[in-house]
Amino acid sequence: MANKISDEALDKLKAAHPRGVKVLLAGPADADDADCDDFVFGAVTRSVWVQYRGNVKASLAGRGPADAATILAKNLLLFPTAAEFDALREKAPAIVEEFGEILAADADAGMSVREGKR
Repeated sequence: MANKISDEALDKLKAAHPRGVKVLLAGPADADDADCDDFVFGAVTRSVWVQYRGNVKASLAGRGPADAATILAKNLLLFPTAAEFDALREKAPAIVEEFGEILAADADAGMSVREGKR
């Protein structure tokens, strides 16, 4: 049976995290949403982003963790427990890395930069 967050628990997390939460699903590629496990993450904060970027740069220099995206995801995890996240990390490390990559892509908060026309 899939590990699902209740609507009530999700509403509480949304209220506690006004910048938003993101629900990502993990399960077999052909599974229905109801058959996948829920993973709920908070929005990327400045401090978590700085740590993530530092880990990426240190990894490129051969001095830091090679799984910066996974660390980002774990730092933002709201549901389920860290132990359940780590169990998935052991079973399917690419999945938890993908969580982090999706979350890192949201760090722009829907904004973009462009050159002005003046």
